[in-house]
Amino acid sequence: MTIKELNDLANYYISFEKDLDQTSFYVEPTNQGNVYSIAFLKIITLSCICIENIFKKLTKSLTNKTGGKIDEYKAAILNRFPLICDAEVTVVRSSIKIKPFESWNNGKLKWWGDYSELKHN
Repeated sequence: MTIKELNDLANYYISFEKDLDQTSFYVEPTNQGNVYSIAFLKIITLSCICIENIFKKLTKSLTNKTGGKIDEYKAAILNRFPLICDAEVTVVRSSIKIKPFESWNNGKLKWWGDYSELKHN
């Protein structure tokens, strides 16, 4: 992955991070698991597309293969970066700690399944 590609992905991420931040003016981000909004649908979709792009580029750089399925990305990424499953991020506004890849070494990513469900249904 080139520096330009990384910068492009970072800028893309920053744009929908700002969109998500704007939603907090209307819906407080904690304890709102059943809230539905086209704005949230857009943010979830864009963020997962961004992650999928990162997975594709990372898999290509690690294996020199152009994968197209989450299981191919998982195999390549976990083989090289097994500690990703322990990575933790903090949502600053609410101090919530999240391990987005925690379950990946034992199965599937719940949020990826949720994204697939949104995308296809």
